[in-house]
Amino acid sequence: MKKIFILLISLLSLQAYSQLGVGKWREHFPYRNTIDVCVGNNDIIYCATPFSVFSFNKTDNSVERFFKGNGLSDTDVTAINYSHADQTLVVGYQNGNIDVVHRGKLINISELLTSDILANKEVNEIYFDQNRAYLSCGFGIVVVDLKKMEIADTYYLGENASYIVVNDFEKTTDHWYAATENGIYRASTNSAFLSNSTAWTKLDNLPNNDANIKEVDINSQYIYLLEDNEHDVTNRTVIYKNITDTTWTTWDQYSNKFIRTIFLTEDQISISQWSSFYRFELNHVETSHHWGYHDLLTQGNEIVQDQDGWYWFANGNTGLGGTKFKNGISQTVNLNSPYAANARSIDAYNNNIWIASGGVSGAYVSSWKSKGVYGLVDEEWHNSKDFSDLVPVDILDVTINPLNNSEVYAGSWHEGLIHINNYTIETIFDETNSTLEETHYEGTEFTGVASVDFDNEGNLWFTAVHSEYPLHVRKTDGTFQKFSFNSKISAEDIVVKVFAASNNFIWVLVRGGGILVLDTKGTISDTSDDQHKLLKSIEGQGALPSEYCFSIAEDLDGEIWIGSQKGPAIFYSPETIFAEEEFDAQQILISQDGNAQLLLETEVITGIAIDGGNRKWIATQNSGAYLLSSDGTRQINHFTLENSPMLSNSLSDVAINHDNGEVFFVTERGVISYRGDATNFYEEMDNVRVFPNPVRPEYDGVITFDGLARDADVKITDIQGNLVYHTIAEGGRAVWNGKRFDGSRPATGVYLVFISNDDGSATKVSKVAFVN
Repeated sequence: MKKIFILLISLLSLQAYSQLGVGKWREHFPYRNTIDVCVGNNDIIYCATPFSVFSFNKTDNSVERFFKGNGLSDTDVTAINYSHADQTLVVGYQNGNIDVVHRGKLINISELLTSDILANKEVNEIYFDQNRAYLSCGFGIVVVDLKKMEIADTYYLGENASYIVVNDFEKTTDHWYAATENGIYRASTNSAFLSNSTAWTKLDNLPNNDANIKEVDINSQYIYLLEDNEHDVTNRTVIYKNITDTTWTTWDQYSNKFIRTIFLTEDQISISQWSSFYRFELNHVETSHHWGYHDLLTQGNEIVQDQDGWYWFANGNTGLGGTKFKNGISQTVNLNSPYAANARSIDAYNNNIWIASGGVSGAYVSSWKSKGVYGLVDEEWHNSKDFSDLVPVDILDVTINPLNNSEVYAGSWHEGLIHINNYTIETIFDETNSTLEETHYEGTEFTGVASVDFDNEGNLWFTAVHSEYPLHVRKTDGTFQKFSFNSKISAEDIVVKVFAASNNFIWVLVRGGGILVLDTKGTISDTSDDQHKLLKSIEGQGALPSEYCFSIAEDLDGEIWIGSQKGPAIFYSPETIFAEEEFDAQQILISQDGNAQLLLETEVITGIAIDGGNRKWIATQNSGAYLLSSDGTRQINHFTLENSPMLSNSLSDVAINHDNGEVFFVTERGVISYRGDATNFYEEMDNVRVFPNPVRPEYDGVITFDGLARDADVKITDIQGNLVYHTIAEGGRAVWNGKRFDGSRPATGVYLVFISNDDGSATKVSKVAFVN
């Protein structure tokens, strides 16, 4: 019965996760690493990850996600708590930002974030007392008035009002207790001037007065402290005393142990360790001990108990779980999500999205990330950590076989070429079973692959790291072949990207060395007729804006777009590269503020993707993402951390699900996506779809027409034939804001949609109904 229950939660989460309107955003955060949990009203449990917050409704098993732009104002969540008296969820962030969610309404309190306090502003813990939230921060305590929704006071506990990290904060009838990085500070609850540091006294009767105290837990009888010895989570000690006593006692059983957290109620004290959970009566007689309860891991980074006696665990690797520790009843809330937030590159083939999670530094030194690869296939995440015990390090690139979407290849900086088929790592190709060779670099021997890409015929091209043979191919018959360009690329060069164009030219981006283009003449096995040319920044030899190029894409007209250290450039006629005629790349000249300048010439272009309307999505290293018109001369959108839910302005890649127009951005903080207004186009227009339909009174989003021909003409009229709206499709999609030309909403009724392709040879008529 329990397994069925867990499945229901996952299905409900999946359904909510997949619903995304045009112009809307969604996150792709991991939900296994949970850091905090609290109990809300009406059977709601709130749980936090380092990236977002989600709620679980015990009544109907539904899950709701909250992230920047969707219920929250920021990323990097560090603490949450719920005030039952005020029906308010408070969310604290690493940068000091504060969100208050009151009855579904978000109030952002940003005074601490924008203050000139030159200290760590991270919110470590949240405590409530009499309509106030007390936030333990990296410099002191911030008090938020939950009635006025503003910061009411700030307490500086250090000597002469100096900053000190406060980890936790609670009170007894007589005293406030602050757990700090430098011992315990106490102040009288009768003090009217807690903002004055002289109101606070550092206790000098602890076993270690200067210890880093991570937690203070108080009930009506006892005070418990969790001491973090030498800032080491594996070396913690529990200390306690009766409230009326002056002597602190070390709990010998929990001295210098790995302790995640402690949890104190009126009648029990609980200890969460690395892989186990213990409960004790207040006299320290053990009542239960669990290494995991009916497949539920009880390894809480934070633990709470709800009004029904359920314990809820914010687990480090298994997400949110709950149990009453009796009758075999437990719950695991499995959200549909990737294994981790680490992401470097992405590939998309309609509803197949795969992400490589490894990384190297700017100087291409290993980062030793071993989170694997993640695939979002038909709206369900698949993680290599789940379907394989193999853990390749620093997977830098991934590609989907266009002829067999269940087959995926990835390149590991250390361990070669990884073949994934039907969510199984079938083979890792290295020096023992392929043309790859072992290389000595960074003081170790390894077999590195930096980039992978399929050509249209299903041949897999990949690059080798620090090799005399920088380019390899695995042909459709399973055999390998390697290519050497000794005069052009040496073993000292780092080949960062390979791209197979539709005309079978293979483009190889060399870090700081330009771009090598290979033409095999359609005969991969016969190298005698091959041609290759190294494109440089010199006029007449490629005229690249910079020889540091990082991204490449081919648009719908066969033009090759290059992303360099100094903006984008285009090869308008790539077929002429091996001809005698002019083949140099061109940069786009635009007018801005009355001045002529080159398009994005100060930006490092890390990714380029072409949507169904032939428009260009540009990922940059420092300035977010741009959407440009098909010719690049007009900026349509510019998404940044400041004006959108974008997680960071530093992006490393971008890809598009052309089936539904969803654009995926790979940022340094994880992956987020935006439902664009361009999709695949269908010249026959056999399956035109209109949604929503009917358009109900409460709906104020765009109306979408899918399944159209490229650049289709769309006219909307009333039954009498009066034109209501007119637009041109982007790829196979057109959108209507639901307003007439004069900005008014159409009256209740049925409206006709007349669609024709660009030459009028294919036409369709559809309908859309309005209800007011």
